[in-house]
Amino acid sequence: MKKKLTIILCFFVSLLAFAAQQEKRFGNLKVVLHDVSLTHSLYFIDAQTEKTFPIFDTIDASSNNRFYLQTDLMMYSLAKSSGVLGSQQFTENGFQVLYEIKDIATILFDYVFSASPGRNADDFDLLSLSVHLVNKAKKSQNFALKAVFDTHLGEKTQTHFSTQLEPLIKTEMNFSRLVEEGWIKSSDGLRSIQFNFPESAFSPSHARLANKDFVLAQTWDINGLTGRSFNSVYSYNNSAVALYWAAQKTDPEKTALFQLSLSFAQDGLDPYRVVSAKVENQKISEPVLEKPSLDTTIIEEKSGLEEPLDDLSVQAENPYAYTKSI
Repeated sequence: MKKKLTIILCFFVSLLAFAAQQEKRFGNLKVVLHDVSLTHSLYFIDAQTEKTFPIFDTIDASSNNRFYLQTDLMMYSLAKSSGVLGSQQFTENGFQVLYEIKDIATILFDYVFSASPGRNADDFDLLSLSVHLVNKAKKSQNFALKAVFDTHLGEKTQTHFSTQLEPLIKTEMNFSRLVEEGWIKSSDGLRSIQFNFPESAFSPSHARLANKDFVLAQTWDINGLTGRSFNSVYSYNNSAVALYWAAQKTDPEKTALFQLSLSFAQDGLDPYRVVSAKVENQKISEPVLEKPSLDTTIIEEKSGLEEPLDDLSVQAENPYAYTKSI
């Protein structure tokens, strides 16, 4: 009996360790890293009350933000639930997540917080993401990236989303000219998150606004239905943003780069907008995670792209220029 109790105790201790999470504050923003799913949650912190408000839906931490890697033949869901192993950690001004798909690619997600012009250096309202992908296959491959963000701020209002050209979005839409749209914003009137689209080969090329259940599908669903409500059989009024990066042809042991810029605002203010991207040498914030052990990795696979992949050369950096949204 004692031996059985010891085994049971060890089992629950291991479960607690597996479900561990880390959190860190960056100005009036907070990040929680979910080690069990290799995802994260973002929160606003009210400067007066210290109360936190989720930026993405927190009902399911494993899918409030999800990334997918598309190769020439297969699509991989970058999540532990799909059998992908990895690691994550905080850095001085952000955090990093590292994945490895054996004999396919090593992918480092490097998130860095910063302050827009006119704010104190530690009053962070910007988040830049640089994804550094190294081709670990023996031949050149095309790599494309998809991301899904379960936004919920706009669900509390009549306007789920807005862009520079579309101030009122209540139904599902597709976008193929993101530079012209400028940005996609989700706001409840007091707090806002904004996805910025400067003119850059490394920024998303397409976006889809749809019910979360539809865009979470492990498919390259760049063209969805338009004009449909944000409802599905499983959820009501549950809108999400799906972003798609054009494919980059990458030689063995060479690196592809994907980038994204986010901005945040509280107290009814407009988020700052990234309007241009300057290409220089791309640096990774220190420290860099060690490569995870993936000897037993099992990957979920899907095949086929709906559209041909573009061939882009990669070597770059993106120090951003900012102006306020209008």
